[in-house]
Amino acid sequence: MFDKALAATPTDIEADDIASTMYYILIRQGMYEEALRACEKVIEKNPRAPCVWYLKSEALKALGLNSEARAAYAHGEKLGYDPGCFV
Repeated sequence: MFDKALAATPTDIEADDIASTMYYILIRQGMYEEALRACEKVIEKNPRAPCVWYLKSEALKALGLNSEARAAYAHGEKLGYDPGCFV
């Protein structure tokens, strides 16, 4: 389902929205690896999506991959991550 939705999205912003939605659905179900894969698929399409890098960092943190989580968060900040991007 996620793959079809992502393939059909014409803009990066829509891809980011899909990633956010899928991420929260998966995280609430404790599906951290799937949440990480969802983020990575959006990053493949839009590697300059700072909010998706943040989501990736949270999934990595949930998996106990703290070093990788810090690196993903730092990359998102470098791209302009703003904590208010999900408001």
